[in-house]
Amino acid sequence: MGVLALLVIWHSKKKFLVVPIVIVAAIVGAHFLPDEWFARMETIKTYEEDASAMSRIITWRDGWHHTLEHPFTGAGFEGWRIVTWRDWHSSYVEMFSEHGFIAFGLWMSLILGTLISLTRLPKKVKSVPGMEWVANYCYMLRASLIAYMVGTAFLGLSYWDLLYHLIFISVLVKKFALEELAQKQAATPDKSRHAPRIRSFVRTRQDKPDGLQPS
Repeated sequence: MGVLALLVIWHSKKKFLVVPIVIVAAIVGAHFLPDEWFARMETIKTYEEDASAMSRIITWRDGWHHTLEHPFTGAGFEGWRIVTWRDWHSSYVEMFSEHGFIAFGLWMSLILGTLISLTRLPKKVKSVPGMEWVANYCYMLRASLIAYMVGTAFLGLSYWDLLYHLIFISVLVKKFALEELAQKQAATPDKSRHAPRIRSFVRTRQDKPDGLQPS
């Protein structure tokens, strides 16, 4: 939630209004959080004494060592059952532990490539009237992907269908945006193509002797 709030503030056109709202919402919302949540947050300082936290670290270490021994294949689906004693609790560890480093690289390139595309596309259509919708879609999709990347660092959701829905929607947004951009560019006459002809015509008229002048 913290990362998502920062992204919303970053992309907001009225930051002086959004920042106070976020601060007030955080202060008010803190009063409605259960005591168990605060107790859980306190364990961050003493994670060595938290059995749940240490078990995750041990699981990640087991997955890493197993992948070093099987870098191309990993352990396969549900590989934690044969590598360690509990679920991976991390999408990143889950992906490279179960499918190896090559698959992990492809998976990461899919996510990072989508983020790069969502960042570049609004800049390409920024000055085109009527295409303001592109930036809105791109920024919200990018915020969703970043929230996924942060949140699933501690959750084994590498196969979650929502991730691939976001990537597919991003591809569609880019496709429709580029098609609309091409249509607008085709409908707008390119004045630069006619400029050399106009300059040549003017130069010819200036150089041509005027037959009406007396000799």
